[in-house]
Amino acid sequence: MNMVYKIAYLEDQEAGSIKRNIEQQGFEVTHVLPQKSFEETLNQIQQINAHLLLMDFRLHAGAPHFNAPPFAQFFRSQVIEQGVSLPIVVISSENNISDYYRDYTSLDLFDFAVDKETFLNKTKKYCSLFNELINGYQSLKNRQAVQGKKIGPEILNVPEELKLRIDSRLLDTLSMHKYQTDPFMMSGLLLSSFVKPIGILIGPDVLSARLGISKESQDWNNLLNQLDEFKYSGIYSKTYDRWWAHGIEIWWKLNFPSAQTLRRLTASERCKLISEKYGFNQLIGLEKQPSSNSTRFWTVCSGSFKPLDPVDGFEIAKDINNSPWLDPQYYSFDHLINASLKVLEKLKEHELERFKDKVRRG
Repeated sequence: MNMVYKIAYLEDQEAGSIKRNIEQQGFEVTHVLPQKSFEETLNQIQQINAHLLLMDFRLHAGAPHFNAPPFAQFFRSQVIEQGVSLPIVVISSENNISDYYRDYTSLDLFDFAVDKETFLNKTKKYCSLFNELINGYQSLKNRQAVQGKKIGPEILNVPEELKLRIDSRLLDTLSMHKYQTDPFMMSGLLLSSFVKPIGILIGPDVLSARLGISKESQDWNNLLNQLDEFKYSGIYSKTYDRWWAHGIEIWWKLNFPSAQTLRRLTASERCKLISEKYGFNQLIGLEKQPSSNSTRFWTVCSGSFKPLDPVDGFEIAKDINNSPWLDPQYYSFDHLINASLKVLEKLKEHELERFKDKVRRG
């Protein structure tokens, strides 16, 4: 019989549909009201023996000291003092919660942040993530409890063919003391800098772009079966469908040895070769966007998630703290033409000038 995981839901209003939806996914949820002090609130959470802390971003209107960030900071400080280490997920009715999340990421406070509307629409997905966060923490803590046992690439389940191709900068970062000794730090690194972004792993949208084939194709799932060897199966793979980027290139070389590399082919050329190889007659090739020139897709627009050849994109300035093993990010011209000044300011300086020049030239 599987263990029922317990979630402490810290919320100063009615728990309502959030609590009901999570319980329908098999969790035990206890609504915790913020107390007069952080210590009293922490004591309540510990009495529940919770496996995960879910908390609203704004607690006690008019008492900002009890909003999520300061309490999470207090909670995280108890790792050393009391050994308290749980996943913390922040949830909010504010649509821009991801902006707040980014603001506090550097403080190592939250494992994940999501707005309530998105959560209610995709409860099953996020509850899957809850399961993986809990299991991930427990697995990492168990490994760390064994004196001298180092947490290494085995938690990523790297295919044999790729073990020598994993970016050494990621492996060096994983070996750092702060990640080896703190499950939260290790979990956060893997989720935010390895599993979710485009880099060593790629998601369905980028995979579609690199194969030049629409995910709406009737034979899309049949095609995915051919790539199963290089599907990611490590930590957080039950929530996020990912594939090893280098693995897809190896798969191409093995199955299309006389063809050019994927990067050099147009979407229609990729689609034609794959269809002929596997006898799929229900694959749809991707088409270029209105203001693009190329269908040699390799990534997606960071705003619209539509396929994009980087030569048609405008590169986003990279956060200096960003993981160096990640791919550059781009916006398409079609997305930027209607974008706000805040979005435009994310571009590299010379890319912003290039965009303005293209607008002037019509």
